[in-house]
Amino acid sequence: MATRGEKMNTSMISGKILFMLFIVLFLGGCATTPEVSNINDKTPPSQISIAPVNPPASDTTPEVHKTGYLGTLLAGDKTPLLDLNRQDYEEALSEKKVIFLYFYSSDNCPVCESDRKPLYDAFNEMSNSNIIGFRINYEDVNTDAFEEKLATDFDVEGPHTKIILQDGVVKQTVTSTWNKNDYINQITRYLE
Repeated sequence: MATRGEKMNTSMISGKILFMLFIVLFLGGCATTPEVSNINDKTPPSQISIAPVNPPASDTTPEVHKTGYLGTLLAGDKTPLLDLNRQDYEEALSEKKVIFLYFYSSDNCPVCESDRKPLYDAFNEMSNSNIIGFRINYEDVNTDAFEEKLATDFDVEGPHTKIILQDGVVKQTVTSTWNKNDYINQITRYLE
């Protein structure tokens, strides 16, 4: 018959094995690579061809959120924060919106994770349709060619970089952590 110590030791080993199995399955499921075609260092952003990471199951038009944009809505009702979509970004530029860019890494960036809640809370609280935010993948498994091009164009040196554009011109670049009020105050100050 097993002693109490042997039972605890077996239980601890089983728990460790289950934890390691979970980590392997979780990390393995996150690794996808986008396909990129017709790209070189001198290709302007408007001419980059990007194949979707997860193409739609059918040839139907992508879902358009109530915001009228194609990118995935992350936060905000009247002031949307979206996963970057090239068409949405170019449309926002042409509409002369105040554009907030957040370069984000899903690969073990604790600052990016701590920034998420105040960022989302800020966009959920703002109610100005002349502001739009984009979360841009930065040097992780989800980064596509257009995102790489934007990071190069804006001289982004690392994840959790925040850039605010007004009329397509960079007004502010920051890498420090912001709280909800910092996001709101810094972004709305560029409204005309």
